[in-house]
Amino acid sequence: MEDGPMKQIAVIGSIVIDLAVQTPRLPTVGETLLSENFKLGPGGKGANAAVAVQRAGAAAVLLGCIGDDDFGRMEIAALQGAGVDVSASCPYHQHARTRC
Repeated sequence: MEDGPMKQIAVIGSIVIDLAVQTPRLPTVGETLLSENFKLGPGGKGANAAVAVQRAGAAAVLLGCIGDDDFGRMEIAALQGAGVDVSASCPYHQHARTRC
C-alpha cells in the first residue's frame, strides 16, 4: 500500500460540554436523589466525531460555534489538545453561552 498525503476530513456539528452525575440508582418518578459523583468534560456529536477522526489517523477539521465562556474555552483547549483543527469554527460568540 502506498503512503499518500494525510486525508483531511471536515466535521460539521455540535460543540458542547457534557455534565454527568452518578447516583446510587435510577430515581423513581418525582424523586430527587443526591449525586455521588459529578464529571464535566468535552462533548458534542461533532466534537466527538472530530476527535475520533483524528485518533483514526486522518486530519480532522471541525466546523461549529462556541460560546464566549469558560466551557467554550475548555472545549476548544480539549479539541486542540487532541489535534483537531478548530480554525474554521466560529469564533467565540460574545452573546452566546456554550451548551451543556
